[in-house]
Amino acid sequence: MGCTEPAASALAGAKAAELIGLVPTSLAISTSRDMVKNAMGVGIPNCSLKGIQAAVALGASGGDSEKGLSILSSLTEEQIEKASKIPVSLVIESGVPALYIKVTAKSGGDDVAIAAISGEHDRISFLQHNGTVLRELQSMPVEQNWKQRMNSSSILQVLQIC
Repeated sequence: MGCTEPAASALAGAKAAELIGLVPTSLAISTSRDMVKNAMGVGIPNCSLKGIQAAVALGASGGDSEKGLSILSSLTEEQIEKASKIPVSLVIESGVPALYIKVTAKSGGDDVAIAAISGEHDRISFLQHNGTVLRELQSMPVEQNWKQRMNSSSILQVLQIC
């Protein structure tokens, strides 16, 4: 189906929208540099939209989180139209895993939901609705820790691990 970063982004958007129970009036994305880089120019199947903001908006505009990473496989014209009207802001975070995206969805009222994916493309690691934490999984190690361990290992130690 193509790049998994847009699918993971759409999944986070869908999960946040499901928590507020309707298509959000605005979306805010906090994500890693790597997620933006890997999703930036990727076309989304079945529409002309590209990138992480479009993927999140499509997920939040009627995506079914039960489809997991296949969430973008069957988009409707209505979903595409709704997605194109939602304002989406984007902030690149430092000190987060390479695979990290947090979506904050707001309704026209006081309803606010947050969904985060980290570590794996379909690992929903954090859910919050109106200040109540519904899920909070332990963070996976930042990729840099693995690189540091590899840099301090000899070739023989690396081969023994493999």
